Amino acid sequence: MKVFLYVMDALRPDYLSCYNPAETTSPNLKEFCQDATKFENAYSTTTWTKPAAASLLTGRYPRETGTIHQLDAFPDFEFTLPSELSAAGYETHCISSNLFVSEQFGFGDFDSIDVLQYDQSLHGRRKSLKDPGKQEKQMLEEVGVDDMIVPLSEDIHARVKDAIGKQADEFFLLWSIDTHGPYFVRGESSYNGNDKSDFIFEKDIDKSNMDHVKDLYRDMIRYNDEQFGNFISYLREEGMYDDSLIITIADHGESFGDHSKFPGYPIFGHTDIVYEECIRIPMMVKYPNGYARGQTIDQPVQITDIYPTVLDVLDESIQANNLSGHSLYKSDIAVDRPIFVESQITPSSIYSGAIRQGKYKYIKIDKPLLTGDGIANFSRSLVRRLWEPQTRLYNLEDDPNEQTNLNSRERTKTTALAEEFDDMRCTLERASVSDEQEQADITAERKEQLRLLGYSE
Repeated sequence: MKVFLYVMDALRPDYLSCYNPAETTSPNLKEFCQDATKFENAYSTTTWTKPAAASLLTGRYPRETGTIHQLDAFPDFEFTLPSELSAAGYETHCISSNLFVSEQFGFGDFDSIDVLQYDQSLHGRRKSLKDPGKQEKQMLEEVGVDDMIVPLSEDIHARVKDAIGKQADEFFLLWSIDTHGPYFVRGESSYNGNDKSDFIFEKDIDKSNMDHVKDLYRDMIRYNDEQFGNFISYLREEGMYDDSLIITIADHGESFGDHSKFPGYPIFGHTDIVYEECIRIPMMVKYPNGYARGQTIDQPVQITDIYPTVLDVLDESIQANNLSGHSLYKSDIAVDRPIFVESQITPSSIYSGAIRQGKYKYIKIDKPLLTGDGIANFSRSLVRRLWEPQTRLYNLEDDPNEQTNLNSRERTKTTALAEEFDDMRCTLERASVSDEQEQADITAERKEQLRLLGYSE
């Protein structure tokens, strides 16, 4: 059997036609849903890529895998999804456009891994993230990389076609950043009338250009959707579609000013608080041979469920013990299942965690004072610490956009969920793979590339 795990980075479900009928961004994904099971309330385990990737490939939470912070390397797990599939006789491949999903950060447990950022043949043909100055050019020349580029999903699909072999059993992790900032028109032309020269970094988003950024984001989704449709057509033409397990998912969402740090300072990006816009994700699973096609599941599920689901569909026993995820294949899903999420980009940055159970969601926030970053940053961190409540409670059924904090009105519910959150965090801490987490040794050039993608303070 062929298994395709297709990740669209930083993709919000409410911007997709199949989740929001008011949108026209994703006709191909909408058609794909007719053959798949769509999960309406799917969640990541975090707000950014690397810990989400670790959860996807282990069925565990970031605190268990030790990949919470930016430089934490993914540990050498005995059992991962690709290692279990390899043991079962599958050829395993990863084709990634995101630097975090690379051997450098520990994600090398595949028979082959192709990180397109390192491919010199794409440099000059794909959009560069910057025009480096003289000193930067010298540094880039020393490490043998011309610049930071944005590979496209069509590049991924070309590699898949080259990699698919005669062996019947193959697994592909495909990681697209078409829907990740920076914001610009992918492909040859805009679907929404945007100018091809428009180019906006995540760090440059503000209230004045926010609506334009949203329009570019829709354009980026539409491009990835069209390329995804081309990929599905290829699988059909080659006779591989019906029998394949195809999972389409995002690693996290994105904030476009849905909430604010404090008055006048909206939140942009996905490395801040675990609000719904950053942690709710699309999830669509096309099982082989039409099983459960066209179904919609409302119960809450999480990215940790993919690992056990894949092995369950393939009728392979799971070797790993005590997974946090649960198989979604032919299984009952509890309505009140707790959803646990955490995020912190660096040890000194803002920490936020949440637990959702039923209609209620509890958020815990820890905002450090930035004492070593100048008076301006210290002042902003102090204002945010004083203005923003450290604990929050939302009724997602009545308030899906999390605008009304019920913390002071429903103290009993807040206390109960706070205790459950703390208990779960302690449990995951005890299950963590390492007390002294290894850190990835990345070059200054790689750090600059990650900064340009928005993973820096």
